[in-house]
Amino acid sequence: PVVVAFPSHVPREVSWWAPGGPPVERMVPFADDVDYRSFVVEVPLHVVEAGGFVDVLVRMGAAELEARRAAMRRARPLLRFDFGGSGPDAFTATLRQVWRFLDR
Repeated sequence: PVVVAFPSHVPREVSWWAPGGPPVERMVPFADDVDYRSFVVEVPLHVVEAGGFVDVLVRMGAAELEARRAAMRRARPLLRFDFGGSGPDAFTATLRQVWRFLDR
């Protein structure tokens, strides 16, 4: 996945939604369990405005692409439901978030 990193309404944070939008960690599911930035390519808004969006993608090397693919494969089980119960899944991540909230 490739996103534009807009400035968030929170200082020093970025939003993947819109300028002045919520920080990434408040808009993606299971932000405490899934390292989205390990597989999502963020292109800063100023780079996009300067016409450098495609250049960022073209300059990505094979090793970086493979590292991002591997990170996405690691995150996949936490973003889907495993009805067979063979390992942690989105249901597990949901419960973790509830427990974290209740522990505050």
